Amino acid sequence: MKKLLLIALVLFVALGGTAQAGTIVDDIGREVVLEFIPERIVSLAPAVTEILFALDLDEEIVGVSNYCDYPEAALEKPKVGDINVDFEAIVEKDPHLVFMTAGMDEDREKIEELGFKVAVVDPSTIEEIISSIQWIGEITGRERESSELIAWMREEIESVKKRAQEIEATPRVYYEVWDDPLMTAGPNTFVHDIIEIAGGENIAGNLQQEWAPYSVEDVIDNDPEVIIVPWQDDRVYERAEWSDISAVKNGRVYFVDPDLMVRPGPRIIQGLELVLEAILGEVK
Repeated sequence: MKKLLLIALVLFVALGGTAQAGTIVDDIGREVVLEFIPERIVSLAPAVTEILFALDLDEEIVGVSNYCDYPEAALEKPKVGDINVDFEAIVEKDPHLVFMTAGMDEDREKIEELGFKVAVVDPSTIEEIISSIQWIGEITGRERESSELIAWMREEIESVKKRAQEIEATPRVYYEVWDDPLMTAGPNTFVHDIIEIAGGENIAGNLQQEWAPYSVEDVIDNDPEVIIVPWQDDRVYERAEWSDISAVKNGRVYFVDPDLMVRPGPRIIQGLELVLEAILGEVK
């Protein structure tokens, strides 16, 4: 027995004092193999940074992108670039694992050429956000924390679904991603999920794209009863051609912080709850 314990201790020390992490498949289907749990992590995506902090990985985070602004502690982390990755800064941080989003293939390949492991996080739906949190927890040795976070998220989702049952008639909802040109969220997006779980009908739910341009004519023709926007001003009410839209006539245009709507992390639950309040007419 003592011999077995000694062997285990020798292996533990040989691995730098860390436990084995194993293998995961990231969100674009790539197999990522780590021989030990990463103690030095770089995140190039704000949503991933929020997930890492939620999993109590503050001390392990050695670098983040310039856009990583939540929680407040993220602002104090060393910066390693934005859409222009600072490869020298990454080399200086010598991370065991780098998290990125999809669409950064050249940067990912460069980081891997430099000898660093990369995992890509790219969820489209709320279920995929939950799945991402699960495998991030697995590869970082935070299985318990990720399980607790997922359980909380599912509990909150069920609570919203229950409250949404109070809605007598499903309202038509338009979410404005951008205004010049108009853009919205179609099917297979977490924004679409938020609207539907909260008891609404996404007027762009029949689009062929996930994030797509949307014409003024389409908005008018679909006559949304609730409009959710990512800015705190009256620009929607100032659009003369929108004056006969139900949401505009009835004063049902609501601001929701876009970080709660389009960052695929734990705070998507707050966005869900705020959209529910908007649909129920409970926004203060």
